[in-house]
Amino acid sequence: MRQAFLRLGEWLGVLAWVLRIRRAVALDGLRRAFPALSERKREKIGRASYVQLGRSLAEILLPVRDEELARSVRFDPWELLHPGPGPEGVVAAVAHFGNFELEARAAARRGLKLTIIARTLRDVFGRWLVADRARTGLRAVAALRRLLEQLEALQVDNAREHGWSWQEIAEILGVPVGTVKSRIHRGRVGGPAPRRGARRRHRSEHAGKPGHLRGLLR
Repeated sequence: MRQAFLRLGEWLGVLAWVLRIRRAVALDGLRRAFPALSERKREKIGRASYVQLGRSLAEILLPVRDEELARSVRFDPWELLHPGPGPEGVVAAVAHFGNFELEARAAARRGLKLTIIARTLRDVFGRWLVADRARTGLRAVAALRRLLEQLEALQVDNAREHGWSWQEIAEILGVPVGTVKSRIHRGRVGGPAPRRGARRRHRSEHAGKPGHLRGLLR
């Protein structure tokens, strides 16, 4: 029964690929990640990732016993993720080439305290998934979009401290001034605003060097 359900998930992944659901987005990401590959090979990888994603969705819908999870997910070496007592931690970046949900569940069941950063999911399945993550011991923090807004706010504040005007920042980012200010308003994480007198302090050092500002903002 379990294998049939997993196969159904794989076929749903194939159907999503055939129907071109976000297919252009997936292929664009693969072009950026693998520029040297041919389009045919990238499409093959894309289709396989859709199949895997469909299987992954089926896997997280099915209850998994501890022994099954232990066979499916292996940490090599485990000590890399759990070095022992102390403030040390590990930052892991995962992609859609495997079941990252099962990986997180397996780590949580072994006692590892995990905090995940993910975009906000507001649909019915997304709300179920968020609740299921909480049940398995995962703690969610700011959604990815919110985190990026906070980082951008800090970078723009830094640029303002270095003497750049709102117009100059907007030109570098390629957006209107109003858009920059609204993003900063959403993403500001607190703390004092840049001092007006300090905004031109280093202006002479960096005048005519847009690359420096790009380094602050990108």
